[in-house]
Amino acid sequence: MDSSMRKSLTGATLASALILGGATTAFAGTLPSFSTTGASFSSITQSFDPWPCTSACKSGKWSGWNWAGYLGDTKEDGNSVKIQSKVDGYSWSAATYWKGGANTRTYLSYKTTGGADPAQSGQLHLCRDRGSLLPDNCTNSAKAYR
Repeated sequence: MDSSMRKSLTGATLASALILGGATTAFAGTLPSFSTTGASFSSITQSFDPWPCTSACKSGKWSGWNWAGYLGDTKEDGNSVKIQSKVDGYSWSAATYWKGGANTRTYLSYKTTGGADPAQSGQLHLCRDRGSLLPDNCTNSAKAYR
């Protein structure tokens, strides 16, 4: 085996080990801030619970996605803002509202869980709630992956 082939195999082996080794650990990082007309979510941190579950998991058995950041109302229009989250193929969580008024924000920190399997992806859904007659302004965050 020549030296260039040995280097290729070593690189491939290392890459495989990193990918496979990372599949069972918790991942932490950030997501880019995002906004829609009248609402913003910024300074977003996120992490996945370890798998297999430890005491960090909900009830010690539900692996979830942890997210935090600042939910802001960016428009003087009398409307509230709201955020929802989801993991994997599950539906959006119940909405968390902020009614602080224009140019205010609040810090949120939540865990979103799905089924018994470890959460593999997570996403946020941000809206300006315009009441029952007008459609909400909404947007989704980038997806986070384990």
